Amino acid sequence: MPDAENKLTNEEQAQTRRWLEEKGAMLPCPACGNQDWSVGEHLAIAPAYAPGVLKPGGYPLVLLLCTRCTFMRWHSAMMVGLVPIPNAGADKTSGTKAEG
Repeated sequence: MPDAENKLTNEEQAQTRRWLEEKGAMLPCPACGNQDWSVGEHLAIAPAYAPGVLKPGGYPLVLLLCTRCTFMRWHSAMMVGLVPIPNAGADKTSGTKAEG
């Protein structure tokens, strides 16, 4: 998990690259066609939205930047495994841990 400043370690950056490669997601930049991406040093957050208002909190994201044109793309830090998924394994209707 990133430190108090949300800075990723070298290992977490490498973990991100491995995860994306396993998913076949290290594609060329859609803006310039460059093949090289840099993993951002810090996590970002995309705010949650409800009609007419931004809700507190949001979704933690890991950033990738094209090393040529700096096009940015975001991936879920939870799905990459950098941030724990809240209530993972909980029954969504009762809030209790699912059996099985």
